Amino acid sequence: MKNENQNKQEGDKKSFDFSKIYPLFFTIIFVVLLFQYSFSTLEAIFFDLRVRTDFGINYKDNVVLITMDEESDQFLGEN
Repeated sequence: MKNENQNKQEGDKKSFDFSKIYPLFFTIIFVVLLFQYSFSTLEAIFFDLRVRTDFGINYKDNVVLITMDEESDQFLGEN
């Protein structure tokens, strides 16, 4: 029993919890990417990615054309 507990404690010491390092790792990668590229380039990349992967947009063929002649403009006025 004593030997099993000792082996378990040694195993705990050898294993390392990577879940605490993941946020730091991804933050460092994010900062490096920000400084490596200009913001306009990054914005274009992420905008293109968002547009390509956005499945929620419904494209409709309905078009409304509103015209106004001078007589209607004078009747409505600016106020």
